[in-house]
Amino acid sequence: MSIYNNTYNYRIPGHKNDSQCRLSIPSLDSTPAISETIDYGIKVIVSELPDNPGMSICNAFEILAHKICLEFEIDPQRLIYLEHWGKWTAAEGGYEREQEEYSLVKFEIVNNRPRYPDWRYLGEIEVYLVKQFLTIYR
Repeated sequence: MSIYNNTYNYRIPGHKNDSQCRLSIPSLDSTPAISETIDYGIKVIVSELPDNPGMSICNAFEILAHKICLEFEIDPQRLIYLEHWGKWTAAEGGYEREQEEYSLVKFEIVNNRPRYPDWRYLGEIEVYLVKQFLTIYR
């Protein structure tokens, strides 16, 4: 079951262009397939688009994560935030990305907002589990 799985728009104050990413929220309930691998919580997968006209998902983390929490009524304390960067060509995104990457973003909660992100790239087995989870719960 998927709560949201589509292109998602976000605006960074002071920036001329709106930004876009792919947002997947497979379920607002914890699901056993991935909860045993990643701490209990609500999973959010944010994917950079090759043609994103605005700020990237990693540079916009604090604003984007907070907006997602507000819009989907997610307690930031329960947020499990994964960033995904796909593989694409220069024709698709202006530069080459030769491999796909997933990162688990750990953060602190300050005034009920996700702050101070720390990225940890997922290993091959963790990426496999994430992809299996997405095929089941999307």
